[in-house]
Amino acid sequence: MNRIGILVATLLVAAALGCGESDSGNVVHVSDTDPAMNKAMADARATVDQFADALRNPGKRSDFSLKARFTEGSTTEHMWVNEVRVEGDVFKGKVGNDPDNLKKVRFGQSCSIPRDRVSDWMYVENGKLVGGTTLRVLRDKMSPAERKKFDASLPFTIEGR
Repeated sequence: MNRIGILVATLLVAAALGCGESDSGNVVHVSDTDPAMNKAMADARATVDQFADALRNPGKRSDFSLKARFTEGSTTEHMWVNEVRVEGDVFKGKVGNDPDNLKKVRFGQSCSIPRDRVSDWMYVENGKLVGGTTLRVLRDKMSPAERKKFDASLPFTIEGR
């Protein structure tokens, strides 16, 4: 798992502990009507070309990761995809975490993600997190003490949007 994958896991656990929204410690449940989260996902989709351009020309950028919507029947989960590459209008990679309720998706499974299923993206550039709109929403839900402790544990910074 890359550093972003570690960040995601750490942030989700920290947010879950702070917000009491986790059933398992690996998944944070957010209402599908949460306005901040829905705006963050819309912002990520609107700027996904920035992510695709960075993937094509990484330079000194690192730790690329994409969050995508996975659905089975009436159950939907948003999960991280690592080892991401872009092929035309589709992102390909491997599922970066275990699902909570989905049965047909597994950690490490290869997947193809069309742009309309993207719910977040991120990478590190010059020591700073770029993107990560949904992570920022979860981070904003932490108490000031939790956020300070979390931020101090990172090998990069998360600045304002």
